[in-house]
Amino acid sequence: MALLFITVAIILILEMPGLIQCQMWRELVVFCSLLILGIAYGISHILQFKFLNPTDITQSIFQPLFDIIDTLLK
Repeated sequence: MALLFITVAIILILEMPGLIQCQMWRELVVFCSLLILGIAYGISHILQFKFLNPTDITQSIFQPLFDIIDTLLK
């Protein structure tokens, strides 16, 4: 878990000053939001919580469409 926080600290040190200096406030909000989501996902992965994999979600949405196209092309 320490490696996760060290990595996040390095990313913040490298990216935040440039965004603040250029006054890119919207980009800063999006950057921080995605970073927080990544931290949450990383912590849940380290603690081995059982969450649904995003690939499984995508597959469950598009699999029926692929099946229909597959039957039409046969």
